[in-house]
Amino acid sequence: YTADNNYLGDIVDLIYWPINDDGTRYQFQGRLPQSVTESLENTSTYKFMVFANSAEGSNATLQYSFNELDMNNGAIPMWGVKQVDLSGLLNGRSQNIGVISLLRAAAKVEVILDSALTDCEIDNVTINYHNRVGYVLPTGWDVVEDTKAIDRDGGFRGFRSLHSTPHSLTEVEAGKKFVIYLPEYDNQLFADYEAKLSVDVTYNGSALSFPDALQFKKYVDGRPTGSVDNIGRNTIYRFRITKVAAGALVLNYEVADWERSDEWEWVQHFDYPNYHNPVLPDTATRDGDSSNDVYPDQPTMKYTSPNAMG
Repeated sequence: YTADNNYLGDIVDLIYWPINDDGTRYQFQGRLPQSVTESLENTSTYKFMVFANSAEGSNATLQYSFNELDMNNGAIPMWGVKQVDLSGLLNGRSQNIGVISLLRAAAKVEVILDSALTDCEIDNVTINYHNRVGYVLPTGWDVVEDTKAIDRDGGFRGFRSLHSTPHSLTEVEAGKKFVIYLPEYDNQLFADYEAKLSVDVTYNGSALSFPDALQFKKYVDGRPTGSVDNIGRNTIYRFRITKVAAGALVLNYEVADWERSDEWEWVQHFDYPNYHNPVLPDTATRDGDSSNDVYPDQPTMKYTSPNAMG
C-alpha cells in the first residue's frame, strides 16, 4: 500500500515457516509487487498490511460475520499494519521490515466457576444481545503507521447489526467454564439493548436461574456498579463466579488486553481456533538458489498464541 492506503499489490512468492519450538513465531519471506519496485527511486515509504482469516483489501467497510467465530469451524479475523522505508532496497536484494503486530477483530467472553465454590455447577450461559457482523479494520487503521499505535478504546469500531435472540455460550469445561467470541458491541450508545449474560446453575442440588446477572461493568464487592463497558476487539472479558448468595451471583470481573495477555494467568487456556495456513519447513525450496536465501534475526510477523488465535 502507499502511505495514504492505496492498494498496490500482494507480496508474491510468499513462504513462511516456524522459527521457534512452540510455533508462536514465524518467518515470512517474499517479493514485492512490480508496481512497488518500479517506483522506489521516487517513493520509498510504503505500508504493509496483513489480513488473516478474512477477506483481503483495505476497504473501510470490510466485514465478517458472527458465524465465522464458530469455535468448531471458524477463525478470528485479524489485521495489522506497518509503515516502512524501503530505500534500503535500492542498493540491496533484500530488506527486513521487522515485526507486524496483529489485532484480533473479535472479543472473547469467559464465564468461570471459582474453584473454591463447591456444590455448584454452571448448567448454561446465554447472552441477550450481540452484533451479527463486525468490522475487520479498527478505528484508526488508515492513519497509524504501526498496529501498536491503536489502543483498546481508540480502536473500537462497533457495527450496528443487532441480534436480539439469546445465544448460548460454549461449554469448554464441564460445569466450570463457558466461552463465546463476539464482534464488537456498543453498550454505551445503545443503552436500551445493553448486553448482559444470564446464568443457570445447580447449587446444593437445586436448579437456579439468574437472568441478566452478568453485566459488563466494574464490580465492587462482587456487585456491578457504574457505567457499562463496550465489548471491544482484541479484549478478553472474564466473569468469575465466586459465590451464590441471597438469590444473586457474586463475581469478580476482569478485562485484559489480548495483546498483553501473557501478563494474565489465563493465557494458558487459549486453544481456539486452529490457524489453517500451511507452513513450509526450514528445508523447503525457495527460489532454487539457497545462496541468496535471507533469514532475518527477527520474524516479520508475530502471533501471541501457538498455531492458534484464541
